[in-house]
Amino acid sequence: RNINVDFQGTLRENQMNAVSKMIQFDTGILSAATAFGKTVVCCDLIAEKGKNTLILLESSSLINQWNDSIGKFLSIKEKLPTYKTKTGIIKTRKSNVGILHGAKDTTTGIIDIAMVGTLYSKGNFHPRLQEYGMVLIDECHHAASETIQRILRETKAKYVYGVTATPIREDGLDKINYMLIGPIRFRYSSKERAAEQGIEHLVYPRFTRVVFSRTQKLDINEAYKLISDDCLRNDLIVEDTKKCLDDGRCPVVLTKYTKHAKLLYHKLNGYADHTIVLLGSMSTKQKREIIKKMQEISKDESILLLATGKLIGEGFDYPRLDTLIMASPIAGKTVVEQYAGRLNRDYESKQNVIIYDYIDIHIPVFDRMYSKRLRAYKKIGYKLFHDPKLKQSETQGFIYDIDNYFETYKDDLINANNEVIICSPSVRASKINKLIELMKSVQERGVRITIITWDMDSDKYGDTGLHAALLDDLRSYGFDVVVSETVSEHFSIIDKSIVWYGSVNFLGREDVEDNLMRIVNTSVANELLEIAFTVN
Repeated sequence: RNINVDFQGTLRENQMNAVSKMIQFDTGILSAATAFGKTVVCCDLIAEKGKNTLILLESSSLINQWNDSIGKFLSIKEKLPTYKTKTGIIKTRKSNVGILHGAKDTTTGIIDIAMVGTLYSKGNFHPRLQEYGMVLIDECHHAASETIQRILRETKAKYVYGVTATPIREDGLDKINYMLIGPIRFRYSSKERAAEQGIEHLVYPRFTRVVFSRTQKLDINEAYKLISDDCLRNDLIVEDTKKCLDDGRCPVVLTKYTKHAKLLYHKLNGYADHTIVLLGSMSTKQKREIIKKMQEISKDESILLLATGKLIGEGFDYPRLDTLIMASPIAGKTVVEQYAGRLNRDYESKQNVIIYDYIDIHIPVFDRMYSKRLRAYKKIGYKLFHDPKLKQSETQGFIYDIDNYFETYKDDLINANNEVIICSPSVRASKINKLIELMKSVQERGVRITIITWDMDSDKYGDTGLHAALLDDLRSYGFDVVVSETVSEHFSIIDKSIVWYGSVNFLGREDVEDNLMRIVNTSVANELLEIAFTVN
């Protein structure tokens, strides 16, 4: 049915563009990065369509956010509805905006905010479901779930819209979302948000010394335990966090496990004016009280937040955060974009945002995860930055992919003055021959070139004659060759200052998904060489 409602806010230009695009269609998805103002846009959509609206949520943490936005941006000129109590008394609702969550049901049929699990429970739909003229699904990448599918098939709403910052699902089920809600009608990317924010978005790579032999098997849970328990790695995280606080930053330390969060808390507690922990084991009430406490802290007092990852995912809003300490590795553009998005909120004293990324180069599964994160960072507009205390021109690097790295890499090689070290676990003839030809004039200038690669055991790999012959070719042309059974890293270091690191096998087979970073920094180069040669 129609409702009498007016929008009483002011939209930015890109928000107006989003509304004008969405209202052209009866269905569709608004894909917009964190801090775009999706709830404000949705409020204007409600006013534009003038239909009674159901807002579907998966996370209860978003209820208050939606309720506050509706109260702020919408003027609802409808008579307050009545309801009958269990004892049969007729009462009047205090608001035209209802909430359906657990045992709480204050739905009005005008504008209602409902938890998915309450709207459809134990095979039964809420009796109001078919009354609404419009349905809005927040965080609609969840729409592929069985429950939401059932709800959307049951509703008779003419207008069905979804909003999300991350429409792409790692499991590929986003195609179901498009079938249920419609295609993406308007897109505002994290890269656009980074540019609009007008401040630098930076990644600070930190190489760890956690070691595990390639010859032994390690499942993913054992790998996470290994890095969480590593004293040197934890000391590095603690040291970096303290430096951030010393520099007046507001960091959040994210880890996968509660035990790890508690360990880091004990090492860091007392260093900031307020050290706050958010754990998955906490009740909803506890989390709500903690977040409320954070909002009340003076901007003149320092804050350190430690949390398990999912707790600062969807719905978490604390604009003061400007630094993410990624204490546990993650993978996938969606997760990276979601966590990085927590830093995207505008705040008056925010000059840049930095992600401290810990690269466990000797654990192949985590090294591969870093490669995926690197690809994600590039897509969402982040650049590389080594040391926040140094001048930007001395430290900032770039992220490359397989299509655009080689010309710059070749220039670095042929302009080397003293030494080139290339670590490439696998080798192939075409790459070796190309390198020999390319580096001939460089060697004539007295530049030393070292190749680090696999020591291929014939008992394990069968016939290794070709591999051995290629290494002999390198030696015959004056290359130093170091072989190791445990080498897994992919890097090139030129003159102990230029670092190329990523998933590219510089002397082996390349993959279309490969990417790498280029940093000019002596300390990173020395750190990487020390770690690599200590292990290999």
